Amino acid sequence: MQMKSFKAIGVALTCGMVVAACQSLDVPNFNNPSIDQAKLNPSNLEQQSGTAFRYMFTVMQGSDVRNQTTYFPSMAESCMGNEMTIGTTDLGNNQDVCLEPRTEMNNFDQGQWINRTPYQMLYGGIATANDVLEGTLTLGVKIGVPTPQIPQGVHTDRNIWWSTFMVGIGNTYLGFLFDKAIPVQAGVPYTGIEVNPDQFKPYTEVSAVGLTTLRKAIDLATAAPEDSTLPAWVNGTQLSKAEAIRLMNSFVARNLAYTPRTPAERAAVDWAAVIAAVDAGITKDLVQQAVSNNRGTISYYKNLVQLQTDARPSNRLVGPADISGVYQTWLNTPVDQRDAITINSGDKRISNVDINTAGTNVTPGAYIQLNTARSQGLTLGNWILSSYRGVKFGLGTTNSNFDSGIHTLVSVTEMQLLKAEALIRLGGAANLTAAANIINVTRTRFNGTGTPAATNNLAPVTAAGVPAAANCVPRRDNGTCGDLMDALMWESRIENFGLEGTIAWVNARGWGKLLPGTLLHMPVPGRELQTFKMPYYTFGGPNNPGSAP
Repeated sequence: MQMKSFKAIGVALTCGMVVAACQSLDVPNFNNPSIDQAKLNPSNLEQQSGTAFRYMFTVMQGSDVRNQTTYFPSMAESCMGNEMTIGTTDLGNNQDVCLEPRTEMNNFDQGQWINRTPYQMLYGGIATANDVLEGTLTLGVKIGVPTPQIPQGVHTDRNIWWSTFMVGIGNTYLGFLFDKAIPVQAGVPYTGIEVNPDQFKPYTEVSAVGLTTLRKAIDLATAAPEDSTLPAWVNGTQLSKAEAIRLMNSFVARNLAYTPRTPAERAAVDWAAVIAAVDAGITKDLVQQAVSNNRGTISYYKNLVQLQTDARPSNRLVGPADISGVYQTWLNTPVDQRDAITINSGDKRISNVDINTAGTNVTPGAYIQLNTARSQGLTLGNWILSSYRGVKFGLGTTNSNFDSGIHTLVSVTEMQLLKAEALIRLGGAANLTAAANIINVTRTRFNGTGTPAATNNLAPVTAAGVPAAANCVPRRDNGTCGDLMDALMWESRIENFGLEGTIAWVNARGWGKLLPGTLLHMPVPGRELQTFKMPYYTFGGPNNPGSAP
């Protein structure tokens, strides 16, 4: 049984996820135990600890705990972050926020899945985690056998710190995605108080609740008896208490670095705290085993980043690696006159060889391959076309690639590149040299086939930046060789490609790289605005508040 007593969220959300249409929630169901009875069942609580993570995974990777295929919000975030391009309208309303020039998002008519899906899923995960906390902290349910040393039950504490962690993630991602939301405290029982517009707080306050809650989870886990998570919580991965604490610290680093909306806010981040969180964070990637009939484990985002049809890597993703000037010409071409381009890349993670040309596929590119066969729809115009496809997770879109493979969810590389950015922003010769050393780990390692190798990809950067040369990578939009920060941004974009759509978007906005008119954040879904009798609003388009300048 999935317990969904949604804490501090409105009738619209409850109706959208629990029942097919708004009905009285007081009608008794004699075929299933009540929510209160379920909260007294230790096995239910253990299952719900894992279910809470599935809700969060859905937002991060575009899965669905309700057994429905969804690409929201991961694909919209990816294309807003100039990582992917969509050449057709058959992926729902993702393309609405990715058109060039950017247009206003429709937050009123039917659908609104770009913001509605993550809004529902995040609150669903928070509510599920708080059900666990209510069962253990308020109702006194003991999970596992009590012992003289652990009278509360040998597994009670792990459910408490893990569920607190989930509430922290939920608030953190509400802060990433929305301009405002209702922050929810961990372990605060539902009182039945009706939601009102005054409970919505700006993203900074919501994210701050997320940060405090993540740190609370770290403290709870640190003080708790030794225990491990269940392998079913993050499917196929069992985390020791120490590993879970490291993961929590990595989400602290994400919270600090990814919340800002502007370059000024990003510069003002407590970067020393980011370094501390990274250093206390993961030492191996967090992965989950996908199962084809378990939508809470399938990554539709990772499916999309390796398609060669509707979705393709954006020219704006591969362009900084071009050494021929083709990308600069494309940038200077009016949007309605643009077409797919083929770059000459100095980075062997990107292919110069067309995989459709027999006998010439010698150095195919470790992450992105050239595929000039036109398979994207032309509904939106030629300007959206790309000649590239992602191959980071293998060729094709078969089961082994996205619904029965092993998916990386948080990577050591992501964390190390955040540390490199922190060192650059803190400044000083020693910090800049340390940042260059981190960047060079991935910058120099690929030989074009995905095999790690020593310094046979790009020339190492130094504290002074990218070595000036005719084949320098990355290049700025004007074609000049980049500095150390440009190298960091390039490395982050290409290494995080396929990790999570959110990362492409939040990094681009913090670096000031969003196209004018791109959403800085999503509005509260229109259905919620109607429910709470709040004024309609939206973002996107030129000169619209909440949109990139």
